[in-house]
Amino acid sequence: MSYFLTQDNFKSNDTVTLTGDEFTHAVKSRRMKIHESINIQDPSGTRYQCEIKEITSKKLTAAKEQKLTPNTESPLDLTLFIAITSLATLEFIIQKATELGVTNIKLFPATNSPSRDLDSIMRKLARFERIAIEAAKQSDRLQTPSIEVSSLNSISDPDYEAIYLCHPDQANKLKPTKKLEKAALIIGPEGGLSNKEVNYLSRLKNLTTISLGNRILRSETACISAISILQHNFGDL
Repeated sequence: MSYFLTQDNFKSNDTVTLTGDEFTHAVKSRRMKIHESINIQDPSGTRYQCEIKEITSKKLTAAKEQKLTPNTESPLDLTLFIAITSLATLEFIIQKATELGVTNIKLFPATNSPSRDLDSIMRKLARFERIAIEAAKQSDRLQTPSIEVSSLNSISDPDYEAIYLCHPDQANKLKPTKKLEKAALIIGPEGGLSNKEVNYLSRLKNLTTISLGNRILRSETACISAISILQHNFGDL
């Protein structure tokens, strides 16, 4: 059963409420009724199976019954640096990266990005965050990845044990070498990163440039493929 999010805190309350979009989803879309069971998670990540006690025009109230143990997060703390591409593609990538267990998503303008209008991207952050929240709920994740606008020069060796850059001209395949707990993955736009950008990243001591095979992949396909491999090798897939 998917869960709903409350702004209340289970530790100090025996009942919690759903309002806003969560209320609308539960009552108008799912058509949930009084006395039905509903899974609710509070801001701390505590989740309970609850019984619906009251439904008004704007609020659902539920009483906690049984504490639930959600699926644990992946042991791999993975940050995805994805070049800004079309909005539809970014929305797809954010959804799938969330489902696959990415911890952080950082959007950066690249030379070959179709648009470098950061103000437009900033205005979309709230929508991107909603997409991530819904994907986290659908995939039964405990946490939702953070999403922010960043840049390639913000990537620093001390922040990650390993940094992987996907590049079609490389022959190196992504293979497990040792236990890895914190990593970054860099995916360029359609057309790839420029030589200047690749040369800039090559200064990083922890950088490994990898190939995902002989075919040229779209950004969204490369993201899904690389994240899946990393989670298989070092995470929980």
